[in-house]
Amino acid sequence: MSRIYSIGNTNISMLEINDGEDVCIIVSVNPEKEKHIRGCLKKIHFRYNNKFPININYREPEMAGTDRVAFAMFAFFEGIHPSYLIDAGTFITVDFFDGKTLYPLATIPGFKTQLKSLENAFNLKNLKPSAPESAFPESPEESLYNGIFTNTLLGIKHLLEKPAEILITGGDAEIIKAFLKKGIIVKNAVHIGAYMAYKNRLI
Repeated sequence: MSRIYSIGNTNISMLEINDGEDVCIIVSVNPEKEKHIRGCLKKIHFRYNNKFPININYREPEMAGTDRVAFAMFAFFEGIHPSYLIDAGTFITVDFFDGKTLYPLATIPGFKTQLKSLENAFNLKNLKPSAPESAFPESPEESLYNGIFTNTLLGIKHLLEKPAEILITGGDAEIIKAFLKKGIIVKNAVHIGAYMAYKNRLI
């Protein structure tokens, strides 16, 4: 059984595929957390390399986050392009993929990350943001909601300029889809993209 791990800044998720192998494929942006992955006959790290059938529009392509590259590999192998790839987790990444090149557009602190930052910086632990019931916020909680959720979502929407499919993954995917009123939520897109790269002997 293959196990594909996506290791983020704050959590670890795993997808099992019953393929008769005993391998762990690791997509990691947090090397410190990789030590928690045990019990595999073979460990393989997902890394961008020159065998990949896509380019990355960075001066140093290998600096692109492995999770966003794995997401692009999912879109490539599924033939879903041109597409916007939105991964909504600890950080929200927004990328454009035209089928040949991945164009990273933005990296935004995620909703919970922004809330935690405000809590720590300004001692706002007792404030729970909530959506305003009218056009104008009527409480600090509603103002926080507008500042974090609405402005972040409007920023994401502004990036989606070209006609393209919108793929959304990550823990806050439902929030983004509800706001955009379009898009396809793809659970485990990062895991599946990494697994496809492995099965096609790219890593």
